[in-house]
Amino acid sequence: MPAAEVNVYEALTGFAGLQALVSTRIYPSVMPQDVDKPAVVYFRVVGNREVLLADGGGSGVERVLFQFTSWAKSMSESYAVAEQVRLALAAASFETVVQVNRSGYEPDTRLFSFTYDIAIWHR
Repeated sequence: MPAAEVNVYEALTGFAGLQALVSTRIYPSVMPQDVDKPAVVYFRVVGNREVLLADGGGSGVERVLFQFTSWAKSMSESYAVAEQVRLALAAASFETVVQVNRSGYEPDTRLFSFTYDIAIWHR
């Protein structure tokens, strides 16, 4: 698993506020069928390495855009989980910037979603 994904997973699973709402239901890429809700799914949208002049080693930092979606039985619960995702990443040791957020509803499953697209810079 690439370093960015490891860092994100550790930030999410180690954040008490998020754990209180979803326990261990934090899934990279795909949420299994028939899991309890609420739950979080995230994946890498795109990433690129940026070389900084101040970085003498030339390794730079990687900017990765992730999408985080919380799924729940109500919009308020979905938003509460998504907000804990945002707070978990804001408290992490890497830089984050929220790019976009949006809500949704899946009529087939009757689940509400709230999605954050968040850019992460890490070494």
